[in-house]
Amino acid sequence: GREQGWGHLRECLAVARIFQREGIGSRFFIPANNEPARTVIEKEGYTIVNALPASEGSAVVSNLVTVSPDYSKRLRQLTPRWAVITEHEDEEMAPVNFNVCREPRYMPLHSIFQKEPARETRPKIERVLVCMGGTDPKNATGFAMEMFRQCIEWGWLPRDLHFDVIAGPLFEYRSFLTGLPDRFPGHVQVRGPLSPEALLAAVHEADVAVTTGGD
Repeated sequence: GREQGWGHLRECLAVARIFQREGIGSRFFIPANNEPARTVIEKEGYTIVNALPASEGSAVVSNLVTVSPDYSKRLRQLTPRWAVITEHEDEEMAPVNFNVCREPRYMPLHSIFQKEPARETRPKIERVLVCMGGTDPKNATGFAMEMFRQCIEWGWLPRDLHFDVIAGPLFEYRSFLTGLPDRFPGHVQVRGPLSPEALLAAVHEADVAVTTGGD
């Protein structure tokens, strides 16, 4: 959904791929009106269901922005086998809890990012990647670009910086990005949404990244 961002979906897909390698099937329960998510899930060969499973042998992996006590209670009534992927210690309410903030190696990233080696810090910054995930419900992209615009206007950053702005599939503020290259004092390229492979290529081109998100 709008708050359950694109990165949450990508994390679930990464978990489903691991289950698949072990011979365990996965199904997805998502908002009915989320066509971009539905397209990606079905393209990878997974089934979308209208209700959470309650059959013997089924388990639920929940990956939400917040996990309420009421949600936890209802899910316990549905199945004794459920796990939570979370970023907050106080939301570790399931029999199995997967806190991605405890160590970076626990983050269920796409395999191409998991295999990426550590990079050396580049001494000179010429290209800046700005990517706030697939959803960015509060337009952090816009706030970041406005901050950079003011810094360039005040002479705190050089005008020859090149900004690569990546918008995700569920980004709702595309009107802000329209005309951004014309009104921005530096060089701006607006793209997206990108595949994981194209996003990785953009990361390789950048000297520094201002980013957040699940992938």
